[in-house]
Amino acid sequence: SMMASNFVYAALPEDSIRLLEFSTNVAGELICNMTASPLDEPLDFYALSYTWGSGSATAESILCNGLSMKIASNLNEAIRTLFSPPFNLEYSIWVDAICINQEDHDEKRDQVSRMGDVYRKARQVVVWLGPSDQDSDIGMDWIERLSLTLPSIPQPPMLLTLPELGLPHQESRLWPALGYLYRRKWFGRLWTFQEAVLASDVKMVCGRKSVGWDTLATLARELNRLR
Repeated sequence: SMMASNFVYAALPEDSIRLLEFSTNVAGELICNMTASPLDEPLDFYALSYTWGSGSATAESILCNGLSMKIASNLNEAIRTLFSPPFNLEYSIWVDAICINQEDHDEKRDQVSRMGDVYRKARQVVVWLGPSDQDSDIGMDWIERLSLTLPSIPQPPMLLTLPELGLPHQESRLWPALGYLYRRKWFGRLWTFQEAVLASDVKMVCGRKSVGWDTLATLARELNRLR
């Protein structure tokens, strides 16, 4: 496509947030429509929680309000995944890296101080754990079932009896897969737990699979209890 000029932020009206709608054009480029709305209006939006990852060296170009903008490749991947099947997010989304002008220190300070309100007001917080990797699909597929099965097991089972309890045997790829899943970077950011707890409804997404935050937290507690 023709070279678009670089995106420039307009000043953000007081007590407002920017929200984004995403689509793709014929060329498959990510198109973003950015609008500002007062936070006290009734708004229907998602809030994204993810780990920023390193540097902008791997930045991707998107078109925001018709102008060229660079975003980190892990964010690009998150957005492309969430706005395609099976997710097809149908409302706009709030993403800190894009919705806050990172170069404007006053705005940044002001917006970071109201992030709690943003997460609380969101229809749903969507946590992007990253792309499918290290058997994460197997782990994600089992989470719901394990969170229902494990609470009824009274004490740590002998590994040999796992199949008798309806669980995969100790050599199964499931157990390492869960270990890798819970070791993903997002879980290492303690303040993300506050985001998650503030929000009434949290969806955890890994690759093309998703599970509720409560289910994931229950399973973590049970795996810990049963060692």
